[in-house]
Amino acid sequence: MLKMVIIEDERLEREGLVDYFDWSSFGIEIVGTASDGIEGIELAEKERPDIIITDIKMPGMSGIEMCKEIRKFLPNTKIIILSGHDDFNYAKEAILFKTNAYVLKPIVDEEMLNAIQRVVKECTFEQEKINEQIHTREKLKKEYGRAKQKLFNDLLEGVLDKKELRERMLYYGVKYSEKNKFVVVYISFKDNRLESPEQFQLEFLKNLEKYAIFSEYRTKKEMCTILKFESEYYDTQIDNVINYLIELCNKDTFNAITAIGSRVDNLYDIDKSYKCADEALTYAEFWGLSGVIRYKDVVEKNKVSNEDIGKFIIQGNKFSKLLVHDVSSGDCEKVDEDLEQMFDYIAANRKMSVDYIKNYLQNVIYEISLLKYNLNRKSEDAIEVPSDSDSVLQLKSLQLIKKYVHEVFNNVLAILEDKRKNKDENVIKNIVNLIENRYMEDINLKVVAAEMFFSPNYLGTIFKKFTGKSFNDYLTECRMDKAKELLTKTNKKVSRVAKEVGMSNTSYFCIVFKHTYGMTPKEYQEMSLR
Repeated sequence: MLKMVIIEDERLEREGLVDYFDWSSFGIEIVGTASDGIEGIELAEKERPDIIITDIKMPGMSGIEMCKEIRKFLPNTKIIILSGHDDFNYAKEAILFKTNAYVLKPIVDEEMLNAIQRVVKECTFEQEKINEQIHTREKLKKEYGRAKQKLFNDLLEGVLDKKELRERMLYYGVKYSEKNKFVVVYISFKDNRLESPEQFQLEFLKNLEKYAIFSEYRTKKEMCTILKFESEYYDTQIDNVINYLIELCNKDTFNAITAIGSRVDNLYDIDKSYKCADEALTYAEFWGLSGVIRYKDVVEKNKVSNEDIGKFIIQGNKFSKLLVHDVSSGDCEKVDEDLEQMFDYIAANRKMSVDYIKNYLQNVIYEISLLKYNLNRKSEDAIEVPSDSDSVLQLKSLQLIKKYVHEVFNNVLAILEDKRKNKDENVIKNIVNLIENRYMEDINLKVVAAEMFFSPNYLGTIFKKFTGKSFNDYLTECRMDKAKELLTKTNKKVSRVAKEVGMSNTSYFCIVFKHTYGMTPKEYQEMSLR
């Protein structure tokens, strides 16, 4: 809505103007009225109207004088002057003053309507023009920002030749000397404590304005800055920067890793410093470090010999074989124990590069994932050959990798346990069917175990686990059920019944039957045949 004020010394005319039109239909809102020029100026300062309707002739200060004052702080406000027929001199002054519209009193509807429509059109046109200018500025600003971001990325990736580098740096007003030394500082924020990344960047650059020539966020949580130093004062200046960074890292509100790359002697080689800073950052993230990490310190700590690599490979292979054996055996406790030992061994070998350790752990996961694949490939839900191992390379810290490795191993152990459970259930079903069909034979646990190629102890254990009864108890119950059925439906001799249910010793049969049913086989038969 366009804001409008009405300034008229005659109360009735002022009130009449307020109700003259349905102002909202023009997109106008009346935000105030005044009865003289002084009040009019105060009202205009307060409301900053887009349109002013004012009488030309008022006591104390004329409408023209008032509008001249208002024009000083509202140069684009549209002014409609109301004037009587005898106000010729005022009218002449109004024309010279370049008012936007001039309406004679008494007001004619059509003239007022034309005046209002004209100033509304002018306001709308100017607002559209302003919006277009704002849009153009924003667009140019974004394009400038993107181009500058590309320059920064090209610098860090080392894809610019020296001539192009000089031209583009000159275009963006980045000042540096061929004699300067350069270093990349790479900050990675660990959490979301930083409320305003942009504000932090401004303060950071303000504190390092003497050194910083370029700074951009690589991601929402990673900021990269190129610093320049004077050759003869490099040691002093880099120490000043490091002290500032250490002070920054010690703040409670700052939870980040600050990696410092190697020094390079010209801006053309800044990609080398960036790669070193990135390597230092990767090292710190992997081992869970924080604070200021210098690449040169990481390199010195990570000096590794061929002998060290050989020892790591040998021990690593031992862990791999041991873990595959543990998983195949289904020994969950042993798997956890060996995994802890493996990660303790890795933690004790920080000299090994992060990439080497990740590749080793990727191979461990691959072997276990391959085992999972082999467990599933014959089933309906067979999976594709392992992709679990690829995830290791994406995880930044050893702690996250350790958690992931445990999850993969537990998943494989669960699948293996499920497979074993299903297999054991099938074995028990086969044994139960065998007993149901061959109870009349002279069978026992050893005979059945031999036929099914299992040890008697294993078979006896899983049988009791699934049925709650020992093999012999289950076989005896089956025989007693069959004996009871024969004694109920036939008048066969007890000795004959005993033999038909697989118990050749009649006396023993009778003892077991009485123990089971509380009466002898003969008594049970006589009772059933009455």
